[in-house]
This record gives sequence, C-alpha cells and structure tokens, in this order.
Amino acid sequence: MVLPKILYQNLKRYFGYNDFRPRQKEVLRYLFAGNDLVAILPTGSGKSLCYQLPATCLSGLVVVVSPLISLMKDQVDSLRSRGIRATYINSSLNWSEQQRRLKGIIQGDYNIIYIAPERFESNVFLDRLTQVKVALFAIDEAHCISEWGHDFRPSYLKLAQVRKKLGNPRLIALTATATPEVRKDIIKGLGLRDFKLLIKGFERRNLYLEVKQVENELVKKEELLRILTYNPLPAIVYVGTRNRVEEIIAFLEDKFSVIGYHGGMKSHERRRSQELFMAGSYDIVIATNAFGMGVDKSDVRLVVHYELPGTLEAYYQEIGRAGRDGFASKCILLYQEEDSDLREFFIDNDYPQKDIVEEVYSFFLAQNQQEVEVNFNQLYLQLRNLPSKLALDATLRLLRKEGYLKRISSKDQEITYQILEQVEPKQLEIDYLQLQYLKKNKYQKLSELKGYIGTKECRHQYILNYFGDEEALNYCPGCDNCDEVRQTRVITKELGILVQKILSCVIKLGGRFGVTTIAKVLTGSKSKKLLGRGLDKVSTYGIVNDFSYEDIISIIEELIEARYLKRDMGRYPTVQITKAGYKILHQPYNLDWNLVREEKEINNLANQARLELLNKLKDLRTRLSKEFNQAPFIIAHDKTLEELVRRLPKNREEMLKVRGFGEVTYRRYGESFLKVIQEFLQVEPELDRIETPICLDGTYEETFNLYKCGLPLEDISKERGLAVGTIVDHLSKLIESGVEIDTRRFISASELEEIRAAIAKVGYQTLKEIKELVNDEIDYNKIKLVVAGYKKEFMPN
Repeated sequence: MVLPKILYQNLKRYFGYNDFRPRQKEVLRYLFAGNDLVAILPTGSGKSLCYQLPATCLSGLVVVVSPLISLMKDQVDSLRSRGIRATYINSSLNWSEQQRRLKGIIQGDYNIIYIAPERFESNVFLDRLTQVKVALFAIDEAHCISEWGHDFRPSYLKLAQVRKKLGNPRLIALTATATPEVRKDIIKGLGLRDFKLLIKGFERRNLYLEVKQVENELVKKEELLRILTYNPLPAIVYVGTRNRVEEIIAFLEDKFSVIGYHGGMKSHERRRSQELFMAGSYDIVIATNAFGMGVDKSDVRLVVHYELPGTLEAYYQEIGRAGRDGFASKCILLYQEEDSDLREFFIDNDYPQKDIVEEVYSFFLAQNQQEVEVNFNQLYLQLRNLPSKLALDATLRLLRKEGYLKRISSKDQEITYQILEQVEPKQLEIDYLQLQYLKKNKYQKLSELKGYIGTKECRHQYILNYFGDEEALNYCPGCDNCDEVRQTRVITKELGILVQKILSCVIKLGGRFGVTTIAKVLTGSKSKKLLGRGLDKVSTYGIVNDFSYEDIISIIEELIEARYLKRDMGRYPTVQITKAGYKILHQPYNLDWNLVREEKEINNLANQARLELLNKLKDLRTRLSKEFNQAPFIIAHDKTLEELVRRLPKNREEMLKVRGFGEVTYRRYGESFLKVIQEFLQVEPELDRIETPICLDGTYEETFNLYKCGLPLEDISKERGLAVGTIVDHLSKLIESGVEIDTRRFISASELEEIRAAIAKVGYQTLKEIKELVNDEIDYNKIKLVVAGYKKEFMPN
C-alpha cells in the first residue's frame, strides 16, 4: 500500500524529517490499510512516531495507553512544541485538572491523549471518553499485559473491553521486549483475530555488552568507580533497592555529579531527578528499576547494572536506555554470587502463600466497612505473619486483580480500598497452583539471566536467541566474550591451522582476489565463475571442511584488522599478505589479534573547529530549554545539531533540509541557531570551505568504499555478499544524507531522462506509479537511485 501524501507532508512539517525509518514505514502501511497491528520493534527505532504522526491527519482522536507516567509529560511537551494538540491524564494531576482536560477532550481540543491504564478502572471516565470518536487505540509497552513478562500490569487485562466500549477503533500494540510466549499473551489478552504481527530485529549494534564477575562488595565498588572514571558519560547505574541507591550516591558524590531515583521518593522528587538528569545537570543517575521504561535521553553512553535485574527482558529493556542516538555505548553488568539472593527474595515475596492472602483479606472484612482507608506501613506492622512489605504489596495487587478489592484513591502511604465481594477468607477463589507456576517461571527466567552471565558465546547472539529473533548476526557488534575469543583463538590447534591455510591461500592466489573468493576457494565452492577461472586447480581449493564459509570470512576480516593481511582498494578490492603475515605463516600460534587495535570514536566530527561549533550549539540549546521550560532534546536532538555542523545552513531553506527541523521548530528556534552558525563562520571562515566527511555506520561505509573503487553494482553485491537491491538501498540512503554518488555510472542518460519525465507526471512518492510510465528495461533499482536525489533536494509533497 502507498502511504498517503499527507503523512510525508506532516512528517516534515511537524517533525522535521524528510523520510521514515524502514520499520516506521512498514507499521504505517499496515495501519493505514485498516489493519490492527502488534509491532515488536527494537528500542530506539522510533515506535512513538507510529501513533503520533497519525494524530496529525486522522479524523478522530488518538488514544495512547501508557504505564509511563514520567514519560507522558515529556512526550506531550514535545508534541506541543511541534504544534500538535496533545494532553495526558494520569494520577500526577489533581481532580479538577483532570476534569478540565477531559472536558477539552470531549470538546475536540486535542488530536492525541496519553492515558494511564488505571484510569479506565473508572466507569465515569470511560463513559465520558465514549462521547468522542476514537480513530486509533495505541497500546504502548504492550508486554505489560502478560504475566510471563517482566513488568505485568493487571490494568492492561481490561484493555480489550475498553477498546470494545470505545467502538473498536483501529489498534496498534507496541513493545521492544516480547518473547514468543509474551507475544501470544498480547494477542490473546487484546482479543485480536484479524491482525498483522510485525517483528523486527532485537539487535542493538551500537552497544558493547560486558559482564564483570567480582569477588565481594568492596571489589564491586572499586570496579564501579573505575568504570565511571574511564568511560564516557552520561551514565545510568541500576541497583536493586532504595537503600542501595542512597549507599552508592554516598560512595560517589564527592567524585561525580550524581543524583538518585527510586520508587520510595515522592512523585515530584522523582520527576525532578529525571528532569535534572535529562537536562544534563547531572552526569550519573543511580536508580532502581523504577527508572527505565520511557526514559528518552538520547546520549546515555553507559549503563551499569550494579546488581542483577529480574529477567533478561528487563535487562534488555534497561540497556536500551544507552545509545538511543545510534552512537557507540557500553553496557556493563557487575555480578557476584550473592546477587542472586536479592532476586530470589523478590520472587518469593511476589507470589504470596494462601495463609498470607487470607490474613490480609480478613483484615479488610474485620473493618465492617465497604470502603477502608489504610496506611500501608501501619498495615504491614499490624499483620504479623507477613515476611516483608513486598509480600503485602503483592497480596493487595492479587486481591485487586481477582476482583475482591478496588483501590479508589491513594496519596503517599494513605490508600482507600473498596471491598467488591465479601466471602469467607477460605472461600476466596484464587488459583494458588497458578501462582506457584508463575513463581517457578520467574525462577526459570532468573536461571536464563544467569545463563547470559555465564555464557561463553556472543552476548548479542544469546539475546537474539532468547527473544526468538531468527536473524542471526554475521558478526559480533561488540562484547567481552567475542573480544576474548579474538584474543585467545590461536591457542587452539584447529584455529592455528585455519589461519595457516588462509594465509597460504592468499599467497597461492597471488593477491588478485577478494575476501569472498578466498573463502569460496578454501571451502571448495562449485561456483561457475570460480570454476571458469580455474581456481579449483589451486592447491588450497577445498582444504577447509571444519569451518563454515561465514567463519572463514570473519577470520579473514580479523586478520585484515590485525594487519596480517591487507585489502588493496584498487578497481577490484583484493586481499594480500603483509610482512607480519609472512612472519607468522609457519608459526600461527604466535599470532596476536591485538597487533593493531583502533578505538572507535563515539563522535567523529571533522576537526576541532567543528567540535567547538557543536558545543556552542549545545550551549544555545541549553539556554533555550531554560527559556521555554523544555528538555534539551525537545528543542533539538544531538543528531540534529551534528547535521547543522555538517551542513552549515545559511538561510531558512537550507535549515529546513536539516533532519529534525520542520516549519514549527524553525519558527521557534531556527533564527537563533542560524545566528550562532553565522557568527562562528565569521571567526572561522575556512570551516565553510572544508568538505566535511560524512559519518557512516559500518555496513554503509563498506558499500561506499567499494563504490569509490569504481565497481559496478553486481560486483559490489558479490563482494559484500548482499543482494543488489540491498546495495541500491545503501546508495540511496547515502544520497539522501548528502553523500555525493554519481548515479550516471548505473543509469544511462536516456533512462535518467525517462525516469525524470515520469516523476514530473506522478511525483516520486510511489515507485510503482513511476515504473508503470517507463520502459521495461528500467528496473526499480534505477528508479530508487533517481528518487533518492529528489528526496535529498526537495521536501516530499
């Protein structure tokens, strides 16, 4: 399905983007085709835009259900700053303010509203909401509906009924963490039948994953200090309890700018902590898992787990706070054997025994009132058999879930409950066997987390396997295990022999062939092209049968990185042996994978002058955030500032081509940013004449390097081991981002003229419409390359 043009127009107008990310486009296609959709998308993929953008053009209200009270205000502030009519309703607002906003909803004052799921427990609220037309019902953090998930919320179980009452509007359920069993619960819990399921990659290629096992608490604190000292900040340090938050703050506060966050703080205190960290006032936040979902600070460079998270899902969710801007970031888990005790304590108290449930319920019956006000702490002290406050909280949640109690109101520790059903305590219809089954499942999840800690395989691949992601990695983006393997591989006889065979093959082939050909020769490929060249006659043909083709390519790349082999980037990139390679040819066990170790820069700006300009733009952003009382990332994302530094716009038209600057954003802040850039160029005029290197991620850079060698598309495809269409997608994205690509190498002058004539008639948003107007010899790949040039120059319309 072709997306409506209004989506492209509003994407630029309100959000400042010229095009969608691939996953966003797929989601929107499903939605605007009228489908219900469950989308499992990785953290940082832009899930929120998938329901925010429809709010700008749908006829009716977009209702977003979210458990993230702390995030609602940030998202609503961001939407309002872009000119989108948005609001939220949750427990942070007093009653009169909630009523004022509800009245505004009914009057049609808003396009999109965020609602905490607990609000739907009020029939009055739900009845009022039925008075408006709901066009889209969006459920964020949809894994909360599953008892098998890491963050079960009973209020999510009622959302299917809520949707029905609202007239069954189109539905989208979104999450970044869902195992196969959780996906089934989402589908069942929402009562979905005719729907689409979209699952796209759990991998986070910019995250380096590491586990450090420590002997005791003293060593752990020393290790934490070292990590925070020698790694880039900002950082989030996750701990297990409120007391631990205070303890670690006391340990670090004389050395770092550090603030705390935990569930025991009052709501305004938590809010202030989050805002100060988001604004960059503090470099480090020490937090329990109360701080996590929905934290949208883009430049977190480091996430440390000082203690075990509850599950691998929770761990994945929490490390997802790092590197949301796409730049390299680290995630380190510190582990000592005793850490498991805390998690086991949480599990044991989260599933109360029968006698505890009956004791708590008996207390409420004994009050002889329909509504009972209690102080949580006093109630805990009064009930003698409770092992912990956690057990009391879990019991109250259970009684609410099973329909025996209803929480009417709460303020700090004072909570009012309504008794919905009065029965003898022993007659409570609660499935205690199911509770024990869930408890057993939690222990299983803890065991799986320990498996991650103890595994010797690639940590990224372990996570992908856990979530049932079938897209296996071709290489490790970065983890301690794979680093260790690379450093110690040569101690094995098998790998030493393989290295020897690879080096010998490179010599036998005379340095005339590339990586893939070398691997094919070694594995005895029957490729017609290879056989036609007579390479099956080479003595090293087919001599490797205990390693896969992919393994060999990986080892060759590592030998190149370690400078035992080199890649000659001529017309056809070839691999040759170096002097260092000759030295270890007959002694492969002396190979040092760390002969050359190049550290990846997190932010590769061209020179010191550009870095200075970037800092000036960040200073301006900080001043504007204070002036407009908004978080810095709402004013402008880090990536937007970096593109300003790269493009150096001189006027409104050039500014609007910068990703992240739409009409609304420009009207508010554009002139201020232009002024800083122009003043800086008066001092550093040479900067405007320096061509800025484009920062590319790994796979795009490889394609670009092969393009620069003058290779045709087919040869780039073969060298990369990717489809021609994928290579064209890479080149198209490079063109759109400002990289100079000469498409005349791939498209004749007559073909170019024909494609342009078609675009003049039907526009360039729909490739199929263009294809129908050109001759059959012109394929979609050629059309894509021409369209990319149009996207670079013009706003979609």
